[in-house]
Amino acid sequence: MDSSNDQEEDEADVYCRHLLFCRTVWLDATRTDDGFSLGKLLIQLGPADGGEYPLVLDRIFAYAQLHGRSGEQTVRLRLVRIPDDEDDEGIQLGKAGAPREYGPWDIELIGEEFVESFAFPVVRVRFDDPGVYEFQLRLDSLPTPVGRERLLLRRVPHDDN
Repeated sequence: MDSSNDQEEDEADVYCRHLLFCRTVWLDATRTDDGFSLGKLLIQLGPADGGEYPLVLDRIFAYAQLHGRSGEQTVRLRLVRIPDDEDDEGIQLGKAGAPREYGPWDIELIGEEFVESFAFPVVRVRFDDPGVYEFQLRLDSLPTPVGRERLLLRRVPHDDN
């Protein structure tokens, strides 16, 4: 019996259908079946006029739709900078080369093909320079990210006067 094949199947038992980042998220308590509403989706960012890097966002939200094996999971986000040559793993951020991580958040999945939505507050998000950054949604139970989302951080416009 090939146990390595069984292990691969076990590792791919939770899936991320969507991973989005936004400024606001809310849930109507009187209509919880309607799910979350997202406001001001983040695709690209940059400092306000006259601002410079590093850009620090006090709070944003990660919205994720997950499905798969039922049970409790611990979720974390890792932020990496993608180099210009598009290396998939990216450049680790943070002190001494450590990745910049957010979380943990404990969640519970019902299981099977039922897709569940989660919104995680992410605080003090720091972008040191312009470029492409990637958030990687990770579960403690799996060795590789289950979801990825990239954001473009714009360059600071120069005043030509």
